[in-house]
Amino acid sequence: MAQPAVRLALAQQDARELEDSTVISLHAEVTPSVLISTAMDLEHAQHRLRVDAAALGLHATDAQRANIVTCRNTLQCRIEAWTSVQVLYMPIVANLRATALLHQSHPQNAGHDDSGLPSPRPDSGKAEDFSLLFPSDICNLTYAQANDALNECRSHIRLQTQLLRFKAQNIRGQGANTRARKTIDTVEEHLAMSHMKYCCAHKVLVTLSAHVDRTGWQQSFQLLKKSDLRPMGDFGGQTQGTAIMSWIWWTHGVSADDSAGLQDSLRVEWCKARARHNRWHEEIQLLMEEMHRVLAFLKWHIKWWEERATLRTFVRSEDAEGFVAYAKRQGAVRRALLTSFENRWASVPALVESAYSNLDIAEDASYDRDEGPSLEAPPPFTY
Repeated sequence: MAQPAVRLALAQQDARELEDSTVISLHAEVTPSVLISTAMDLEHAQHRLRVDAAALGLHATDAQRANIVTCRNTLQCRIEAWTSVQVLYMPIVANLRATALLHQSHPQNAGHDDSGLPSPRPDSGKAEDFSLLFPSDICNLTYAQANDALNECRSHIRLQTQLLRFKAQNIRGQGANTRARKTIDTVEEHLAMSHMKYCCAHKVLVTLSAHVDRTGWQQSFQLLKKSDLRPMGDFGGQTQGTAIMSWIWWTHGVSADDSAGLQDSLRVEWCKARARHNRWHEEIQLLMEEMHRVLAFLKWHIKWWEERATLRTFVRSEDAEGFVAYAKRQGAVRRALLTSFENRWASVPALVESAYSNLDIAEDASYDRDEGPSLEAPPPFTY
């Protein structure tokens, strides 16, 4: 569920409680759900301010610096107004802020002050201190925030990939490349913002997991590293045999995305993976067939040399003995090769069978799974 849908559900819940006079509110205008939603908006504004301040550079103009200072002052006023209401619902925050100020060498501004967010902290005391904020509502909003941030990351990565491909194929000249690079940098900034938003939501979910009985989210919302922010076809320098797609593309919820481009990309990557699977399956079959033919040829060659020993007749017994000895020697050489290859390849059918048991290979009527692969007969070929 998206974050706007969760906020709408909480607002409708507040409306029903107001009609029934069962609302638990310590402020005339700010309910617990409004306090939580406002906190998330302030957190996003903090992240936006940090990114904008870091992008100023050494040669920023006075107008750019003034804009950053104005945004910081406005955000500081909003945080202070929100904090005055937060203390009503979370009395423990006053002590936490006082303790944090004692350990700070200098006060932090609005772009870096993230203390007292409306979620239980590991060092914030007992869970009862946050009972008025309904941790389940916080969890629902944070869950939706993480879902939206992950969808934004996927969208930005796809857009960045398309822009890079278009730039490489169509853009020529210094001016055009500079403008294209600026557009790509803007997309990278948005991707960094979405990544930061997801990491904050994931951290809150980990903290809330001890206070809310909600399981299963660990599979859908894993720890998102920078190395995971890569396109579908980018395997991070891994070879095709060991390549694993980033978990953001196969996690639960991607199939529910209505974006036609995303679904087409997933189908393309699935077809590529299936083609590699079928090709490697065919390579195994060819290797088994080659081993089978080598053994069959050596067995035939042994019989062929044994037949040569008695094929001709000689006048002198010495010539007959020499001919037989040579034929026997050639047969012994082939027999030694046959024994050596059989010993070396004895474990190959078991390895192939174990690999087939872990893979969803194409079904073929000529392949008997009960008997398993063997070097005594050629393996069936499936296409």
